[in-house]
Amino acid sequence: MLNMLKSDQPINKIEDDLLDRNIFVEQLGNAIKRYKQTDSLTIGLCGSWGSGKTSILNMLENSLQKCNKSNETIIVRFEPWLISNQEQMIYLFLKQIAKQVLNIDVNNKKIKEIGQKLDEYAGAFKILQFIPNVGVLAMVLEQTLKLFGKGMKSYAANKEKDLQEIKNDIISKLSNISNKIVIIIDDIDRLNCEEIKTIFQMVKCIADFPNTIYVLSFDREVVTKALEKVQEGNGDHYMQKILQISITVPVTDHFTLQQIFQQKLQKIIADLPPEKFNQDYWNTMFQYGIAKHITSLRIINRILNIFTFKYNLLKNDVNCIDLLALVTLECIEPKAFEILSKYENEFCGMWVETKKENPTTLAIRNACQHIFDKINSDNLTSVQQLLSLLFPRVRGALKYKHIGFEYNDDLYLAQQQLASKNHFNTYFNLQIATYSLSISFIEEILLDKSKDTNNKYENINKKNQIGEFYYKATAVIINNNLTLTTDNIQKILENIAVFTERENYLQTESVIQLYDSRKSLIKALLNKISNSNLQNILEDIFKNQNISLNILACILYETSVGHDRYTSSEYNKTLPKLVDLTFLIHLEELFIKYLENDQKILDALDDEHFQFTLHLLDIINPESVDKIIEQAQQDPYIMAKLISSQINISASEKYNRWYKNNTLLSKYNLNINGIYKNMLAFSSSSDFNKLLLWQKYSICAFLLLCNTQDESTTREEIQKMLSILPKY
Repeated sequence: MLNMLKSDQPINKIEDDLLDRNIFVEQLGNAIKRYKQTDSLTIGLCGSWGSGKTSILNMLENSLQKCNKSNETIIVRFEPWLISNQEQMIYLFLKQIAKQVLNIDVNNKKIKEIGQKLDEYAGAFKILQFIPNVGVLAMVLEQTLKLFGKGMKSYAANKEKDLQEIKNDIISKLSNISNKIVIIIDDIDRLNCEEIKTIFQMVKCIADFPNTIYVLSFDREVVTKALEKVQEGNGDHYMQKILQISITVPVTDHFTLQQIFQQKLQKIIADLPPEKFNQDYWNTMFQYGIAKHITSLRIINRILNIFTFKYNLLKNDVNCIDLLALVTLECIEPKAFEILSKYENEFCGMWVETKKENPTTLAIRNACQHIFDKINSDNLTSVQQLLSLLFPRVRGALKYKHIGFEYNDDLYLAQQQLASKNHFNTYFNLQIATYSLSISFIEEILLDKSKDTNNKYENINKKNQIGEFYYKATAVIINNNLTLTTDNIQKILENIAVFTERENYLQTESVIQLYDSRKSLIKALLNKISNSNLQNILEDIFKNQNISLNILACILYETSVGHDRYTSSEYNKTLPKLVDLTFLIHLEELFIKYLENDQKILDALDDEHFQFTLHLLDIINPESVDKIIEQAQQDPYIMAKLISSQINISASEKYNRWYKNNTLLSKYNLNINGIYKNMLAFSSSSDFNKLLLWQKYSICAFLLLCNTQDESTTREEIQKMLSILPKY
């Protein structure tokens, strides 16, 4: 990908030109070749930063060289900004001309003499640069006066007379040749004020030779201001005295530049799947936020070079459109970009319209104003539009309702957009948080793209990222148009059975309840299946022995939508049916058949959501519940697991409370006192330590609640009880 980076170097050949400037270059070249007068001619090529002046000069030089087979044109390219010592500029300039003249034809006596005279002329200036106050032709360095003394100054006065004689000799000799010397001086606007003045002095006074044509390249505004600082009068008037012809670099129309930008971008993101690029969103973002700033090839290369680098690092973890918009902001308004990185809390999330100002909306508006205060007034509107597209909160604060899209947290999460708190810092830090599950990682395991998918699910479980997985996986499945095969769906259903949710949450004191999150994921998976394949796939799922009983129970709940077989919800009856009643009953039969495997039931008891499975069993097959209870009454270990599943946790950010679910206990006339005594004895046995941690907590909660007759108990009380139980 890094080979897509474009160097910010000007082009050299007309064939490389993307902006159709070849006609302009050819016309300029023809005008130079047709200039037959002997008087020195000075052409100014004026253009702003990035307008392509150097590229035009390169193409001009290349064009002149191509048709210069008989050496009728002597081309001299002088780069003054490469000279670090201003005092040497005149000497090196003349030396460069002499060298080029001598290189043309060493056997031509006239040319050779001119070259030698130019070299002598240059040498004289090398001496004069050390002498203070010698006309306009000498450089001023006070310390050299101390070094060489007053005698050198006297010598210089005589030398200046010699200079004029040498110059007159050069003028005479140049007047008698048919060759033209084309002297190209680029990037004059890069020089400091004194150096700029020196360049124009060289052209006007020192080297205004016959048969010379100067092509000077600069930003007119920059040079005019520089000249006004180092001399009296109007800088533009001064320049007009030197330039015979002033040409403005042709302005490339915006449409052409935008086409070039789009073409280059497509090459960079060629490996991006089509579903990852929202064309409507891109069209709006480009029109309102980016297009105005595509003003030159230089800015195109600058934006796309930074984008390419960041895209190469982050392409799996960010939205490429948002990344490009952010890079555009970084290029045109770097200060605003820097400030923006500090406003995650203000800008991420949904805008809520209120009649009165509240602290949240005030903070958003203040953050906007802080950024806009740092923006160049010419860019203000386009930056406001760009940020309004990136952040719905900015759009709301600025009342830009005519552009943008409605905010949907799950959609912004799944599409890795900047306005999602899950992704904001990734755009600025150039890496995702190591503790977070990236969207690309979620997609990878949903699509089963790696050989160690099972291990990745296990790691999600161990790192207590179950809630994050459910949330992000559901958002991705709903919003990202993933093509999930039947095998993919079954693999997901098999693997989420490894999650021991409450186990992890007890260890981290997290309070999130995940049953609804798991249901949402399963519902999203079912909705990915086409109606024509739904029944066949569901049948395969219910025959898959690797999918847990509790997952099947959850699927059965979701499949029953519209039939209202397991709830008394009137709303449920109004929902569209996924399957007809006959097939639903068929699934129930497959579910009951699954119960023939006693081990599957024991495994299901280790799932903290088993009480929902038990509720379903009680409706469609009460006999299976009787069987489970009978086994539990015969085996304290099974009873402990069953009772654990009937203890609920009510959670908040500050504390957890445990409650008994008395529905099962009362419905089946279980002897609470008897169970209490059995569990009390069991808690002191070695088998108690075989339970999962959440089951131990639940048994302790059950014992405490039975003993105190309180409605609930706390984590602290449970932990205190656990601490005094025997350890085996």
